[in-house]
Amino acid sequence: MAIGISVKETSGIIVVTAEGDLTAEDVRDGLVGVWERPEFATHARVLWDLRNANAADLPSGDLRSIAAFESKERPEHPRARLAFVVQRDVEFGLARMVGVFSEDPHIDQSVFRDRDEAERWLTK
Repeated sequence: MAIGISVKETSGIIVVTAEGDLTAEDVRDGLVGVWERPEFATHARVLWDLRNANAADLPSGDLRSIAAFESKERPEHPRARLAFVVQRDVEFGLARMVGVFSEDPHIDQSVFRDRDEAERWLTK
């Protein structure tokens, strides 16, 4: 699995791009990479682009552990927005499950199939 993290200059959105077979360790590493970005402290809008990733083999226990890790380790931020962009139904469902497991009132999460739509949602 390859994970890349960049920032869109025009909007300040932190973009996490994942390719290949996704593991819980990859996701945790991606989360830490996002939290370490100075933009996260001032502009917590994150887009996870999973269109070229395969999360089909992630067990639900891993999803719960990712959500628990995120809830416990995420730096404090008054409000954050998180968008997942996916192609397949399996990743759509898994991304929704992570949101349910997280249940953090400080994070607005949504899942999209269109990246432009996700970016519009993140910046509104």
